[in-house]
Amino acid sequence: MKKTAMFFCLFTIAMLAYCQDSGNVKELGVIFKNLDSYGLNYKWGRSTSLWRLDALVGDGYRMQEENNDSDIQNTEDGLSLSLRFGKEFRKVITERFQLRTGVLTQASYDSYNREQLGTGTGDFNYVRKTTTLGAHFILGVVYTNTSNFVFGVEVLPGITYSFGHRGNDDDMVDPNDISIWNYGFDNSIAQLSIAYQF
Repeated sequence: MKKTAMFFCLFTIAMLAYCQDSGNVKELGVIFKNLDSYGLNYKWGRSTSLWRLDALVGDGYRMQEENNDSDIQNTEDGLSLSLRFGKEFRKVITERFQLRTGVLTQASYDSYNREQLGTGTGDFNYVRKTTTLGAHFILGVVYTNTSNFVFGVEVLPGITYSFGHRGNDDDMVDPNDISIWNYGFDNSIAQLSIAYQF
């Protein structure tokens, strides 16, 4: 699986370098996935055919709790990052509205760690790390106003494969492997975007 992940990353970088053309449209914007994850996207190419690169930060946090009565300290942290690359096609519906279709490839990394320290309970540490590879269809609508701002809404049905490991301190010598296939069309794949076209 590590070879597959490495191949996928190298393929995406090679495609990005190869596909840099002298198109006449560029867009730089912000994307919101499910209104709780955000990121940046960059598009370039012709007005009806654009290459796109999305960098999403899904979630990042660190939480620490202390209970003075029982002398227990809990710490949790997590991070989710995603990079997507693909091709987007636009078809004119009206002067300001366009239909957005296309294909995206995805590579994501998720990490979660929970640690409990305290007397009488024993120390505990749980770790989960996964890598996700996938492909998505793009289906959406774009509105361009007179100031060259582009507003978009889209859904990204597709298929993903996640792999990695999870376990606590006792299991880390031989951690439990994770292998998950996801596919379909649901509301967790909705995305909004606001971009400036230049």
